[in-house]
Amino acid sequence: MKYPLSDTEQYQGKIMFRPIEENYVDIPRTANQTIREAGGVLSQFTTDGISTSSVDDVFGSGNKFTSKKQINGPSRAAAGGIVTLYLPQAINVSDQVSYERIDLGTIGAIGAEAFKSGNSLLGSVFKAGSASANSMLDFITNPSGMRKDLASLAAVRLAPGGVGTGAAKSVLGVTVNPNTKSLFRGVELRTFGFTFKMIATSAAEAQSIEQIVKTFRTELYPEAINANPEFFNIPVGYHMPNKYRITMMYNGVELPIKFLDANLISVQTTYNPSSMGWHADGKPSEVDLTLAFGEPRTLSKKDIGDGY
Repeated sequence: MKYPLSDTEQYQGKIMFRPIEENYVDIPRTANQTIREAGGVLSQFTTDGISTSSVDDVFGSGNKFTSKKQINGPSRAAAGGIVTLYLPQAINVSDQVSYERIDLGTIGAIGAEAFKSGNSLLGSVFKAGSASANSMLDFITNPSGMRKDLASLAAVRLAPGGVGTGAAKSVLGVTVNPNTKSLFRGVELRTFGFTFKMIATSAAEAQSIEQIVKTFRTELYPEAINANPEFFNIPVGYHMPNKYRITMMYNGVELPIKFLDANLISVQTTYNPSSMGWHADGKPSEVDLTLAFGEPRTLSKKDIGDGY
């Protein structure tokens, strides 16, 4: 499926969406294989002249461990196939990491500086605690001998919490520096999207647009797993939807903008956004299609080196 259908367009930018099936583990097949491998080991031994030459002799035919589909993959094929569209303008790719705020406080800040100066971690903590304790002790035993600002800070720190601390800050005009730092927390998952305006110039192109929209909407949703469809139709789970491999090309050359095989997370379709006309067969005169994708894992420096 593609839009536009004509290959005579002067614009040579194309983007290809290929649904990719994940190679998930097949539990029944894996269990069956494990038991048969165990049978191979058992076949090397005999007990009282009785040979355990095959797993079937020990566990029976093994039918209860056999899956109807002996493949390590999803139980359904990718629906709809490849979709090729024109390469849209303004391709926005956002790389983002996150940082968290942490308040070291007085003891933490002193300990960090001591640690940076070459002290051991335990020694840094001890030094920080000693410095803080000495400040408090000086305020209690000899406040008149302290600097005014340090004495005021010590009083604020010794004040009871809540209203008491607020009152001390208000009267003394000082507050304790929380020594706030920003620390790296992690990498955000990349998300990106594309918007296409499709105007049919023929009945065949209108049909292709309809199939394209249906394909993306189909791949967005999971396939239900029914408990026992022969007797009752109750969905108890889902097969995960396929991911998409996205390739962008211009004039036959692949662009150096790469994505991991991504999950399709949103499909927004707007029919006739700038007109009220419909074709005689009921198809819209134009369709705006917006697709949003999300990568399944975070990136690292190695991924950037590999072109992602």
